[in-house]
Amino acid sequence: MEQKLEQQRLEMWKRYIKDAPLQEIEQIPWEEVIEGKGFRLQQQIIGKGKYSEVVKARNKVTDTVVCCKIFRKSVAPEFIFERRLVTILQLLRHPSLLKIYKCFQTVERLYMFMEFGANGNLNDFVSQYGVMAERRALQIAKEVAIGIHYLHDRAIAHRRMNIFNVFLDNSMKVKIGGLEYFQEVFDITHKDQVT
Repeated sequence: MEQKLEQQRLEMWKRYIKDAPLQEIEQIPWEEVIEGKGFRLQQQIIGKGKYSEVVKARNKVTDTVVCCKIFRKSVAPEFIFERRLVTILQLLRHPSLLKIYKCFQTVERLYMFMEFGANGNLNDFVSQYGVMAERRALQIAKEVAIGIHYLHDRAIAHRRMNIFNVFLDNSMKVKIGGLEYFQEVFDITHKDQVT
């Protein structure tokens, strides 16, 4: 049984991930060009990490709020800027995952436009509203498990799964973020440990 599951994962990885045609990360000369590409950055910083900050943005075509994760190339790990990683992130489509819409890069930064978790991450939500009802907590756990199962079916390990990477949208549905740190389980050329 275990061997059969592993074979199915390998086949899914080969079909959807391994041989995916690489997409170019569109090179733009400077940040102001982004507006001409259909997005408008706002100044409000809504999150900050070791290598990036997240700002609110607007998709001008759909007139919806999105967010933009801005990585500084001078400090972020090089693998984040690889075409393969960006291609795979844009291929992942599941209701429990933050959808990546588009990526642009300048000489100094990578701009990753993605779905906006309007109710913040799970840590922020619990800090603001306190303990949640058991039924709601079970629903969140179920949605996280379904999203992780989707990734595992494609032989992808998240590597940074925590309450800071579980977001809640307007409908209080789970959206898993932090996907840029994934590891392809069958990629034996990658030397990092999966945690």
